[in-house]
Amino acid sequence: MAVPSPPATTDPQRLRSPQRLARLMRPVQRVDGSLAGPDVALFPESCAPSTTCFVKCRAGCVDCFLGSLCTALFVSFAAQGKPLVQWGRDMLRAVPLAEEYCRRTIRHTAEYQEHWFYFEAKWQFYLEERKISKDSENKAIFPDNYDAEEREKTYRKWSSEGRGGRRGHDAPMIAYDALLAAGNSWTELCHRAMFHGGESAATGTIAGCLFGLLYGLDLVPKGLYQDLEDKEKLEDLGAALYRLSTEEK
Repeated sequence: MAVPSPPATTDPQRLRSPQRLARLMRPVQRVDGSLAGPDVALFPESCAPSTTCFVKCRAGCVDCFLGSLCTALFVSFAAQGKPLVQWGRDMLRAVPLAEEYCRRTIRHTAEYQEHWFYFEAKWQFYLEERKISKDSENKAIFPDNYDAEEREKTYRKWSSEGRGGRRGHDAPMIAYDALLAAGNSWTELCHRAMFHGGESAATGTIAGCLFGLLYGLDLVPKGLYQDLEDKEKLEDLGAALYRLSTEEK
């Protein structure tokens, strides 16, 4: 079953500016050479055309760092209006740039090499499984039988711990897979990203964020956000973050 990538409805000119989209700081390092959180890493505009990525790493592990990088890049791609089917490929192209940055700024990088390799290998396997690893491939292919039970088996297969969405590689992977399959259906997105036996809070949050960037709130049930606690404060914070990220330096 082939699922075409949905058209991006976000106006990239409204969400980006010629300047960078994020305030950036260098990572902090513990005495033993490990990453300390909260951390922020800088990646140049070449990682994602016309933008920069703001990556936070609180858990002090490369796995979380890579998951944050992947999610931040997906947010950037959504803001740019990049076709959804390209996101995975372009994300993998950015990972070596991030690795080179960390190699220059963090001691004992060799200790983390296996994490970088594992992350890239898992994502390459996923893209090949969905038949979207090449630039000429523009439709994600899903199994004919891909109900909740089959998805659960697949999510566990992608995981390194037998619990889908628990690690930095498969949390954004499950969210991305759900977006590819759901199109503009919020209900279908929930079935695939939010209702499974793994870390559904993580995968659902990522998927919901990206769905909102692609399609806005019109397709989301109003009951989920119209009476949200501290809604005005959250909206004000969002507006302030956007203003700070796009203002002239």
